[in-house]
Amino acid sequence: MVAGVNIYEYDVHITNACNEQTILKVKITHFPNVVSNPAIIIGSDNLATKPTYPEITINTSIYTEYLNFDILDCLGNIIKSYTYDRANGLIPGNPFKFLLDEFLDPCKCYKIRIRIKNFCNDAIAEQIMDWNRETAPTNLVAANIVICKDGKRLWCFSGKGVKSIDLEIFNRWGAKMFTTSKDYNNDPFCIEIPNNWSSGTYFYIIKFKGCDGTVVTLTGSIFIPDCVQQFNNGGNDSNSTQLNGLQGISQDSLAFNIFPNPITLASKINFRIPSEGGVSIKLLNKNFELISVLYQNSHLAPDLYSIDFNSLFYQSGLYYCILEFQGSSTIKSYKLIMIN
Repeated sequence: MVAGVNIYEYDVHITNACNEQTILKVKITHFPNVVSNPAIIIGSDNLATKPTYPEITINTSIYTEYLNFDILDCLGNIIKSYTYDRANGLIPGNPFKFLLDEFLDPCKCYKIRIRIKNFCNDAIAEQIMDWNRETAPTNLVAANIVICKDGKRLWCFSGKGVKSIDLEIFNRWGAKMFTTSKDYNNDPFCIEIPNNWSSGTYFYIIKFKGCDGTVVTLTGSIFIPDCVQQFNNGGNDSNSTQLNGLQGISQDSLAFNIFPNPITLASKINFRIPSEGGVSIKLLNKNFELISVLYQNSHLAPDLYSIDFNSLFYQSGLYYCILEFQGSSTIKSYKLIMIN
């Protein structure tokens, strides 16, 4: 017998108009009102850290018929509602997990309301939790590369407690080339960079503005690629494929690899050049269209080099990494897989 369920038996005496009696045996199964407040558990990023897209876990009982999850603003208006039952993933008695797909502005106040209905009766338990806003920008990341997507230059950022971003870009002579202010309405958040500049190294000032007025400033330099160039692999897409020869230098004099591969987040690009010269390392998609320039140096001494590569701002899939040495002659390509 299920715990908490009681069975009662009754004798019901019935007497008709002729004074004849009948005794009926009646068995009644009583289900308790097991609709207590549901336990809400926020995933690895709990409410204290206020994630933008939190994972929610709700502990259900074996009597749960359905659960309803609402995101409310602080005036009680429903922003988004989710309902789950046995037909779409709810298993009574098991913890129910789901990831919010609604962007929550870290500078606004929200409430989380959970309702659980018991299949034995019409009682509904309700629990409401306050979602407090962030106070200052934290965990700020500015991608160390500008990516190319659909012919556009995109620079992406990530962080918590960010209300808006101010971005200024300068050329090597200090002239301001670009300025913009954007509300932070996604995570990661990307800003389109004008595509009418020549590729090269530029300097930037980024100001992350927090909900409480705090401003965090980042400065530095970044290489901005030409996002219209395309490449041809000559019909060969194997690992470490030789693409174009370099006159006067043997292919065997160059070393080029990426480890680990597949890439789940961080990896290293290692290469060796046989003589003094310029090096450029570029990332291409599976159609051999340029995504980004990962590294560029016009004057390197012959040696073994290693650069860090982070796949945080790329979609999972197949890519190619090519190394150019001594100008535009393509020396080697390397097939890699990103899993994010």
